[in-house]
Amino acid sequence: MLFDEIDISQDNIYIITPMNGEYRPHIANQKSAKPWVTKLIWWNLERHEPLNNIQLGDIVDYVNDIWVSDRYYASLNNKFKFVVLGSHPDLRLNKDNINKTYDFCHISYVYGRRNYIFDTLTSQGLSCGPNSWENERDNMLRASKILVNVHQDSSPVGEPLRFAVCAAYSLPIISETITDPYPLIPNVDIILANYTDLIRTTILRYNTDLTHTASCLHNKLCIEHTFRIGVEEGLK
Repeated sequence: MLFDEIDISQDNIYIITPMNGEYRPHIANQKSAKPWVTKLIWWNLERHEPLNNIQLGDIVDYVNDIWVSDRYYASLNNKFKFVVLGSHPDLRLNKDNINKTYDFCHISYVYGRRNYIFDTLTSQGLSCGPNSWENERDNMLRASKILVNVHQDSSPVGEPLRFAVCAAYSLPIISETITDPYPLIPNVDIILANYTDLIRTTILRYNTDLTHTASCLHNKLCIEHTFRIGVEEGLK
């Protein structure tokens, strides 16, 4: 639904993500004219910098709760509530398996510290699945051996949306270190490495049999901690 369809006088629950410029003006108009009955939740799937001084600004005046899906990140601000972002098998558009023609993919915006990792891997002869959308992205994900996850900054906070997609595709993840990847278990559901060791770890592991890791990831987020289960737990 659109932000302008939110009616704060109704006994409803709205979960908003991402937060954009239309949200505050609409809620401000509603607050000036109606009683606030509804529950407004911002599911914050990005991150603030710096982590040691998280400034939320006036957003706390426009929501009842703020959810985040990294447990370490949640511990840094008492306004945050940790909620697992689960997955669903139907995020995978096509169930058929195809040949693995790409050594790795990343489904991320390439800039800054990510450039060095991905450029070095390709210079070492590894083929990279291109960023794409819809059916092209579905084909690329099914054709990739692994996903390499590099943080956009040096903060050891995970990327839950990317992990949910990988779980649906049973695509194993080699990720830069995450302080607390719960519910994922390092070296079971996900492979972690420090930034300085990420290239070596990827080169050593991308062409090995990671079927068990991929299966564990799928089970963890598509069966044990589904999207629905995460939301229901968060609303308790």
